[in-house]
Parts: sequence; C-alpha cells; structure tokens
Amino acid sequence: MARILVVDDEHSIRDTLGAFLESAGHDVALAADAFQASSELSAHDFDVVVCDIVLLGRDGLEFLEEARNASRDLQVILIAGQPGITTASEAVRQRAFDYIPKPVSREKIVSIVNAAADRKALLDRNRELEEENRRHRENLEWLVQERAAKLRISEKRYRELFRGIADPVFVFDQETRRFLDANGAALNRYGYTIAELREMVPEDLDPPNQSQTVADSIQNASDTSLNEYTHRTKSGESFPVEIHTEEMDYDGRRAWISIARDITQRKQAEENLQQYESIVNSSQDLMTLIDSDYRYLSVSDSFCVCLGKKREDVLGRTVAEIWGREPFEDSIRAHLDKCFAGGTSEFSGWFDVPLRGRRYYDVRYTPYVSDGGSIHCAVVVSRDITTRKGVELALQESEERLQSLFNSMSEGVALHEFVFDSKGEPMDYRIVEVNPAFESVLGIDRSDAVGALASDLYGSGDAPFLQTYARVAASGKPVTFERFFPPLDKHFLISVFRPSKGRFATVFSDVTAHRRSEEILRRSLEATIQAVAWIIEKRDPYTAGHQRRVMQLAEEIARAMGLATSQIEGIRAAAILHDIGKITVPADILSKPSTLTEIEYGLLQDHPKVAYDVLQTIEFPWPVAEIVYQHHERMDGSGYPRGLSGDDILLEARIIAVADVVEAISSHRPYRPALGLEGALDEIETHRARLYDDDVVNTCLRLFKDGAFEFDGEGTQPSASSA
Repeated sequence: MARILVVDDEHSIRDTLGAFLESAGHDVALAADAFQASSELSAHDFDVVVCDIVLLGRDGLEFLEEARNASRDLQVILIAGQPGITTASEAVRQRAFDYIPKPVSREKIVSIVNAAADRKALLDRNRELEEENRRHRENLEWLVQERAAKLRISEKRYRELFRGIADPVFVFDQETRRFLDANGAALNRYGYTIAELREMVPEDLDPPNQSQTVADSIQNASDTSLNEYTHRTKSGESFPVEIHTEEMDYDGRRAWISIARDITQRKQAEENLQQYESIVNSSQDLMTLIDSDYRYLSVSDSFCVCLGKKREDVLGRTVAEIWGREPFEDSIRAHLDKCFAGGTSEFSGWFDVPLRGRRYYDVRYTPYVSDGGSIHCAVVVSRDITTRKGVELALQESEERLQSLFNSMSEGVALHEFVFDSKGEPMDYRIVEVNPAFESVLGIDRSDAVGALASDLYGSGDAPFLQTYARVAASGKPVTFERFFPPLDKHFLISVFRPSKGRFATVFSDVTAHRRSEEILRRSLEATIQAVAWIIEKRDPYTAGHQRRVMQLAEEIARAMGLATSQIEGIRAAAILHDIGKITVPADILSKPSTLTEIEYGLLQDHPKVAYDVLQTIEFPWPVAEIVYQHHERMDGSGYPRGLSGDDILLEARIIAVADVVEAISSHRPYRPALGLEGALDEIETHRARLYDDDVVNTCLRLFKDGAFEFDGEGTQPSASSA
C-alpha cells in the first residue's frame, strides 16, 4: 500500500481518481488546488502525487518542481487535458514519472500509480541502505555484528524488491562501468543471462551511433539522472526507453542503479498526438475540447487565430469568459449540457468574432466518451459558413425575384416532369406549375393544367413535342422552335430549357396574329412578284414561261438539297425575277434571229447589274438582289458581270444558274431550235465543277433521271434567249 495525493480542481475527476486508487488498496488524500496540495505535502509524507497539469492558482509544472524539492524521491504523475509535445518535454525534464491525457480509465491510473509506488519503494530502500552503510562505518565496532545482521535483513528485503519490480533494473560499476546485477525483468526483456551482462557495459545495449552519447552521459552524471535512449535486445529488437539512474553502494563499491522503462507506447502516443494536432491545426474549422465545468481543455490553432488570442490565454478559461455570459447562457450552455448527458447537438447562428466581425457558424457538439464509458468532455467543432449563408440568402432573394418575374411574364410558362415507361423512356409529361399568363396565352385554366398529363390536357391524344422536350432534358441545351398547334388553332414560338434534372420548362409566345399577317404579306409579295414577271414576259412572246420554269426547277433542286424553307422561298423570288434587268434591253435585240454584235451582246450582259439596281431598292426578307446579280457568274470565274468564282458565288445563285441553263438549252431560241432536255443535261454534266456547282449539277441530274421533275408543257412553247 502506498500513500497517494490526488490534486485536481475538478471535483468529479478528483473523487473518481481517489475511488479508483482506494479500490486498489492505496491510502489516498485529496486536494482541490495547489495551495491545499502544498499544505498536505508539508503535513504528511507521500509516495506518489497524481496532479492535473492545469490548476487554479498555479501551473502543474510549477507544482511538480515544488513537490520534487519537498521530497527528493517523490513520484509525480501529471494528468493533462491536452498533453502537447512542449508540455511533455518539460514534464520529462523535471523528472515527472509519467503524464497521461484525460479522460483516465481505472486500469490505466492504477497500473501507472503501482509502477510509481514500486519505484518509490525501491529508491527509499536504496537510501535506507546507503544511510545504514554510512552509519555503519561511523559507529563503534561493537555495533558491527548487530548492523551486519540488520543489513542482511535489509539486503534480503532489497533483493526481493529488486526482483519483484516490473521494469528492468540494472546495476553497474561506476569505475569499470561493467554490469554487476540485473533483475528478472531485465533478463527477460533483453534476452541476456546474468553472466553475459556482467561482461557488458551500458553502451552495449545501445546502437553504435548512440554509444558515445550514453558514455558521455554516464561520465557527466550527477547523483541522479533521467534520460531517454534507444535500447537493443540480444535478438536485435530496438525500442525507446526512459532511464532513471541513481548512485548507490553495492557491496562496498560505488555503483549506479538504472531503471529502464519501455516507453514505446508513450512515444507512439506522442507521435499520434503530434499527427492529430497537425490534422486538427491544419483545419480551418474551429475545434475545442470543453470539460464539464465549461472550461477549455484544448483548442486548435484556427480557434486561437479566429479569436486573436494565444493558446495559454484560452486554456483553463470558461466558455462564458471567452464568448460572454449572455451568449453562453442563452444558447451555448444548453448544447453543452445535452452533450454531457450523452447526446449530440447541432446549432447554426451568427457570432460576433473579434477579428472577423459578424460570422455565421455551423456548430456540432459531440460527447467525448472515455474507455470506462464516462463523459467528462465535449468535442466542439465550429465551421464558418458565412459565405454559404450569404449565397443561400442571395438565392432566396433571387428566387423571390424570379417568382415575381415568373408571375408577371406576358408569355405563358409551364414547368413539367416526365412520366417514364417500364424501360425508362419518356412516354408522357405532367404539368407541375404554370404562371398566370399560361391561362390567357393557351386558353387553359391553371386548375385544369397543374397535375394533368400532356396527353390528356391538350386534346391531341399524345404528348405534344415529347421527343424534342426529351432531347432538351437529356442534353441540357435549350432550343426554340415554332409550331402550329391544331388542337388550339394557334401558332406558338416555344422556348424549351432544363431548370433541373428530370424536368423541363416551356415558354409559349402566341405568334398566331403575327404569322397570319406574315402570310398575308407573303402572298401579297408573291402576287406582286408574279405580276412583275408577267409584265416582263409580255414584252416579248419568246420569254413567256421561261422565268416560271426556271423558278420551278430551282425550287425542286433546292428542296432536294435539303435547304431551309426560308432559303427556298428566296430562291423562288429571285428565280421569277432573274431576268427583270432585260427590261432595258431593246426587244429587237432579245428576239434577233442572228448572231448579236459586240455592242448588242454588251447591252445584254448588263441586265444582271440593271436588275440589281432595281431590286436592291426593294426590302425583301432574302438577298434577292444579290442572287439575281450573280446568276450568270461561273465557278471558274469566267462568268459576268463581276467574274466571281467558287464560294464567292451565293449557293442560291449557283442553283438558279443551273436551272437557267437547263431551261434555256432545252427550249427554243430565235437564233436556233430547241436542243432538247438531253442536250441541256449534257451541257451541265460536261462542265460540272468548272462552270457549274458540282453538288447542284448532281442534284439536277438525279431529279430528271428519277423522273422527280419535268417542265410544264416541255418542248411545246417557244422561249427567248438566255444570254
């Protein structure tokens, strides 16, 4: 049984440790602070002191120094809430027996206190022997036999204690440095026999690179020392040890007695602790450990930086002292109490941070459960989510604005979700939400639309434009298209986009009135163009039907080449007007049965330029003036009036050029009879790619070969020259 003093300013831990040690058979005294502990040490003798490293009134390391001064061989065990590397090093330097982190299990504290008590007993007995030897030498000779008998008894007790201590113990001669003795624990751990050890010196237990350091330490040692080395067993195993060395008298020789403590687990714990500290301190989250008295036991670097305080200014202080009494009582305390009761707690809110201003934190409280199942601490992790909170608020504001915009839009807007078949393919879609304008634009009440399937709502028997909507939802690429919707008898410009996965939105613009106005204008324009063409043809009976037939062939070529409807309409307009420039050419030149003179031919070649000058003053929805201007240009640049070539010639002009040549050659001319369709097709095939566009020629030849086109009244009507 040993006399133990437990010092801790937290009553629950102090009482628990006392109960643990009393149950192990020790005589235990308790002290709540450094002052009370000093009084106990002054009034009583103790073998071991178990002390919290953070005390009210004094630092635990300062108390360690005072305790060692009061009793030279007193064994001190430090308990630390956060045993950092610096604290550990200072504890070792001041010869603490051990230091352990909170919370402490019964098995661990009893084991360490028993080891400390054994060491104290061994040191006490060693000093008794030294004192007895000293007195033995100084006393009168008549006491020799009596003292010798006592020494034999003491030596027997010493031997029993020497053999029974759990840590390896070595005794070696100060002069020769050879080992004199070792206990059973040393022989078992190191694998040597006592005979082998007596041929060795302490340096033989160390790696070669450490031998000189060990030798110097022994040479310069005082009457007591504490060092850390690496030892090797006979089998070659290396492990870290803490060596506590004291002077002693051994059979009349000056010797050293060394207790070697395997600190492998402690080193691993220190390494793990260093790794944990590195991980914790590299995080931007604020991490703290708070005890049941609401005091900070451990804090991360980020916590200190956030508050603009040093770690020592925070440790040991209460949460209320750091954050203020009001925030602590209003919210923080309740979360900590829940945590100490065994539950976890989460909280998000605004905090006034000294160096960062007002910040929004997401805080999580988790109980720290010891090996014995008790809860003495709470782990608190606070994450700064001010930026995310700002984004959330901005999104909320944006959502409100979007909702307002959604409701005020003049276009009908609907949000949909797909209905899938057993294979996962879209088979229909459901209307999820519509804006107020949807009712007026589509003429469907919101109450009928929301929740309805498209196949039921629109009266078409299926889901309109399902495949188009599915492609948008799959690709995420918005599209805009215009369709006439027969069930509603309306033209809609429909924009489709994907607001979220699995959904799509449609924006309906009713363009029915616009399209009907355009149709009226288009018909009026076409009638005007036809009237102008009719006037041109009336100037000369030979030109009758030429422009119309060129328009028909050019339109079919364009359609077969897959051109857009708008382009085809532009080709129709340009083809029916392509010879309007001949209105300035005298009729006798147009119908002259013989070869034209150079001047006459020059007048004829001016007709594309004349047509351009006339047509450019008219605002067409297509480049009609430029198409007509280019219809006599050729791919190799040999055409007129500008000698354009290749891609500089509009595709529409290239199509009309082929149609013009085919119609002209196959028809009658004043200076020659019709050469027929075969001659016309032979002309474009012979000069394809050089004079005429290759793709256009291929398409034209295929139309006639497949019987997909023929001129109206082919070969029955005369036609004018097509210079």
